[in-house]
Amino acid sequence: MLFRGATSFWEVLEGPRGGSSLCHGWSAIPVYFYQAYLLGVQPLAPGFAEFAVDPVVSAAPWAEGVVPTPRGPIHLRWERQGNRTVYELRHPRGLVPVFPSRRKGDVVRIGRS
Repeated sequence: MLFRGATSFWEVLEGPRGGSSLCHGWSAIPVYFYQAYLLGVQPLAPGFAEFAVDPVVSAAPWAEGVVPTPRGPIHLRWERQGNRTVYELRHPRGLVPVFPSRRKGDVVRIGRS
């Protein structure tokens, strides 16, 4: 969609043509995928009490975003630097981050939002 100049999320991969609509709920699925896979933030417990930070780092050299939760926003920026990934994470007190794919050499900086 980005490479074809889209200004909204398409309902079908071919884009808006032949009666497809841009107003269906599933057209917003890319928003979830960007949060859950590119940014890498996914809930592991209700209300994000425990959450995974597990981005698909092969998809982009970096990503940054904010994920709203009932207790406040989770801010994450990650960047590939050579063979390591540097994570800068801020989250509300009481939420517990888990890094399932963290490798030796990765750097994690955690603060509170």
